[in-house]
Amino acid sequence: MAGALAAAAGIAAASGAPANATSFAEAAQAASWSRCNDISGSPLCISVTGNLNANATVRVSYTKNSGPERFVGLYLSACGSPQGLVAQGTVGPGDTIAGSRVRYIYFNSCWVGHMRIGNTQWTTGELLTR
Repeated sequence: MAGALAAAAGIAAASGAPANATSFAEAAQAASWSRCNDISGSPLCISVTGNLNANATVRVSYTKNSGPERFVGLYLSACGSPQGLVAQGTVGPGDTIAGSRVRYIYFNSCWVGHMRIGNTQWTTGELLTR
């Protein structure tokens, strides 16, 4: 058993989990979830990085691969909640715009990233932390 606890602590240290992790379940809590939606060949992505049942970083990003420059607004929301602006600016081919918030993350929390250009809106789709 001592070997398993030492291995769990080693996993925890490598993954960024708390150094005092005492089980594989605790060591596995530090994780990253992400998903992207292809918007005309350019990825609109959302990611959550951190531990479950703790504050973690929720990030929305858009990388424009082609086409004319556009003024973009990026928004973040918990599923079913109002959107909050996290970044805005002009992007052209090869540019990336990103914004993030630190939020409390729990098992099966649901997040959506949104992008607005003019009156048009796209989403990343729902991202569940499991």
